[in-house]
Amino acid sequence: MYGPLENIKALRNRINITQAELAKKANVSQSLIAKIESGKLDPTYSKAKGIFEAINALMKKQTLTAKDIMQTKIISVGIDEPVNEIILKMRKYNISQLPVINKYVIGLVSEASVLESFKDGKNVCELKAKDVMAEAAPMVSEDTDVEIVGNILKQHSIIIVSKHGELAGVITKADVIKNIYKF
Repeated sequence: MYGPLENIKALRNRINITQAELAKKANVSQSLIAKIESGKLDPTYSKAKGIFEAINALMKKQTLTAKDIMQTKIISVGIDEPVNEIILKMRKYNISQLPVINKYVIGLVSEASVLESFKDGKNVCELKAKDVMAEAAPMVSEDTDVEIVGNILKQHSIIIVSKHGELAGVITKADVIKNIYKF
């Protein structure tokens, strides 16, 4: 079954639609929805099934995915890009991390990884991205639910989004927070 009939009103309100909109989607009358929600009517199985299927379709349509919140303007660096140019790029775009691309994403240069090279006493101006990069960020597909993205971002500062194995975008914690009102 699809759940108790008492859930219809709560689910309808959750997806922010009116009784009339739900009725139209479920191919039933608005008065039927009103009677079910008020507990005055016990619908047939087929009517209840149609209503829950409409709710499920509407909920699925409203679920955010990685594609909905990712940044598609990707600022990246090549494996042999000098660190001083990387620092300038970070400052220019006001970002703290850049994917390292060598046909595919192979690593990540971040402010932290650059600072780590200072600690080692190296002359940062002589270093390249390959010398200071950390391992690549986690990668998800465009279809990944934003809730999963949020959980991954609890452990990582950036996520790479792929489409058929190709780089499609990036997501940071700021991207999720910008879209939080949509949850």
